[in-house]
Parts: sequence; C-alpha cells; structure tokens
Amino acid sequence: MTAPYLILDGIKKKENQAIVVKYEDIANSPETTIKRLCEQLNIRYEANMINYNFHFSSTNFGDPNNIYVHNKPVKKYLDSWLDKLDTSQKIYIAKSYLNELGRETVTQLGYCYDELLQQLDSKRKLTRISIFKIPWKLLKMPINKLNILDKLTIKLIRFIEYRGFIRAFNRALHYLFRLSL
Repeated sequence: MTAPYLILDGIKKKENQAIVVKYEDIANSPETTIKRLCEQLNIRYEANMINYNFHFSSTNFGDPNNIYVHNKPVKKYLDSWLDKLDTSQKIYIAKSYLNELGRETVTQLGYCYDELLQQLDSKRKLTRISIFKIPWKLLKMPINKLNILDKLTIKLIRFIEYRGFIRAFNRALHYLFRLSL
C-alpha cells in the first residue's frame, strides 16, 4: 500500500523537475510520449528510441518474456491486468485496493477512479460470483501478524473458492472432528 504514496511523495519533492510517464502513454502513442520526454530532459529525440530491437543478455526489469517478442511498445497488454481478475475474490481485492487508495490518490497518479471502478464492475459480471471473500483487513495484514483464527479463515475461504462449499464444509467437519478426539 505504500508504493503509490511514495511515488506521489517523490513527485511532490521534485516539484517541476519530476517527469511522469505512464505505461499507457508509451503504449498508446510511443513517439509523442518519447519526444515529450526527450524535450523535458533536454536531449535530442531519435526515432530508434522507441525500438528495442536488440538482444538483452539478461534483465530483471519489465516483462522478461514479451520483451523478446516485440521490438517496440504495443497496446496488446494494456488491459492484461483485467484478464488476471478471474475470480470474484481477485475482483474484490482490486476494488478494495482501489477504494483504499481513494479517488484523490488515483487521480493524482493520472488515472480516472470512476473508469477503473467501471472496468472492475463490468469484469465482475463476467465472473462466477462467490459469497465467500477473505476480508480486506486480513489481506493487507502481514502474515506474521495474523492469529491462528485469521489464518484458518483465509485457508477455508480459499478452499471454498477453488473446491466448492460442500467439499469445504465436509473438510472443516472432518478437521473439527479430529480436533475433538
């Protein structure tokens, strides 16, 4: 939860020297974005700056797979974050995170809060709904701060999400029966 605030703090500290470039800007209009960046850095723009048609020996940055597939920024992956939201629990986490950041923070980061919320809501309609969700307060807590009941709650809800309620209920009964012996 601290990363967005650290980014905004860094921008604030640098005031007019801060240059903010979003991935979406580079993917949607690479030439315009890189030209603007060069202008702000007071360096000469060269057309090959948006082409990365060279070989990396190894990299710990970015996408290690797709960097070798494309030789310039592509729009194909702009909404890939939505594709990863394939369960109601993941959508719940994304919405909870968005709500925790709040409209002001999201806007300061250059995104439209309402548009993101709308994308999450439309994704939720396409996903199997589960009434069991791990509470947000548990998800954002460091694992070493969780008590045994919190850990069991998380395990049970994950089991329900992936195996179904009846199997989870039977497993819980079996577990409780073993504890009572």
